[in-house]
Amino acid sequence: MATLSGNKVKDTYTSLLKLASNGVTSSLKVVEDGAGTDSALKLSTDTVEVNGTLSFTTAPATNSSELTALLVDGSNNVVKRELDSTAFSGGAVNSFNTISVSGQTNVVADSSTDTLTLVGGNGIDVTTNAATDTVTIANSSFGFKTISVSGQTSVVADSNDDTLTLVGGAGIDISTTASSDTVTITSSGLATPMIAVRPSGAITLTTTLAIPDPAVVDNTSDISSVEISGGTNVLDLHSTKLVDVVTAGPIKIDLNLVFEVTAQADIQVDVIRERPDGATPTLLQSITRANEPAGNRVISYSLFSAARAGDVYYYKIKKDSSGSGSLLQTSTFVVTKLS
Repeated sequence: MATLSGNKVKDTYTSLLKLASNGVTSSLKVVEDGAGTDSALKLSTDTVEVNGTLSFTTAPATNSSELTALLVDGSNNVVKRELDSTAFSGGAVNSFNTISVSGQTNVVADSSTDTLTLVGGNGIDVTTNAATDTVTIANSSFGFKTISVSGQTSVVADSNDDTLTLVGGAGIDISTTASSDTVTITSSGLATPMIAVRPSGAITLTTTLAIPDPAVVDNTSDISSVEISGGTNVLDLHSTKLVDVVTAGPIKIDLNLVFEVTAQADIQVDVIRERPDGATPTLLQSITRANEPAGNRVISYSLFSAARAGDVYYYKIKKDSSGSGSLLQTSTFVVTKLS
């Protein structure tokens, strides 16, 4: 720094700084040198103004823990402002102000610190992982919308949480186990119910088709080895004919007819079905054994039918105009319900 010691004013006045006019007042005044050359500095009793660049010989130290800053306002005045920690997060922050979904109302941020919340709908799970800064959106529901059975009306879910109910039909039991997520469908013992009938006694053959007077073959019968199994509520003995179907479904018919022929004859056996609506009876099978010689003879065969509830199944027998014989009591007419 230059000293004024030993110097005359006339030789050093240009190195001295002074105000453009006498005295510091509330108005800003230019600071100039002794020759009247303006500097970049102005002073007043409460303000210092720099007309140019304000610089430091050495940049001040920085510290992110300090949140008080000097800023320049719109009038070019230096002002003090308090900041938050995001001012020192490092670099510019890019974000979306509006979240848009086609056909939906836009979600618009109400402030710079507003929060967007993701909510999972039906069958959707939303999970977050703070450690990896991830949001996972996953489907939490799996299933079929439509249950289709050939020849039947499809069962279609009416909502995402609709329930499909399984109902067991005749002879079918349905059970569930929640712990293993299983549904078990089993037969309840009606898979092969049967009923057997036999003639109440020896039936003399005539030339007219006739229904033998029936009698049920029970488990203790010594007339036949045929055993009754689960016949109740599925098959029944008809009051005037033979077997009455209680529960609809496929059936199998087995005939084992034993005849005692005393003179050569033609023997005819017809299997007939009657519907409960009173329609004309249907001839399911007709067999004629021609020229059966004298002696014990057997006519045996099987057939199948799709039975309705209320159907009645029976058989008729006759011989031709010649010959003679009878149907023996050891004969059986067996109907088996297949489902």
